[in-house]
Amino acid sequence: MQFVCPNCGAKKRVRDQRLRHGPKCGECAAALMSTELVAPRGGPVRCTTYAKAVDPAHTDRRTDRILEDFTEAKRIEDALHQTLREMEAIMHNAPVGIVFTRDGRITRCNPQVLRHVWL
Repeated sequence: MQFVCPNCGAKKRVRDQRLRHGPKCGECAAALMSTELVAPRGGPVRCTTYAKAVDPAHTDRRTDRILEDFTEAKRIEDALHQTLREMEAIMHNAPVGIVFTRDGRITRCNPQVLRHVWL
């Protein structure tokens, strides 16, 4: 999760496991978050938090925060990366040649194709 410090504006990434420990800004040590975010289904919420102190001299009085939830986008991104890793494993370990073409040109092939074509 990425936070923007309400006091100094510095950006800080906090791992999900560390959220319950009350993350603080690395620049000015101000609290970045006052509550743990939990999704309706019970898991942690992945979001970007933007915060701005109404009165920078008194950040403890009022801070406006905007949370941008990207839990679903992150889940989709993780699934896409997993699919890519699986495809790479198939490409490199397949016992047959695999060729991808676009507009009549070879855009990608696995090592087996090279072994058969250039022997």
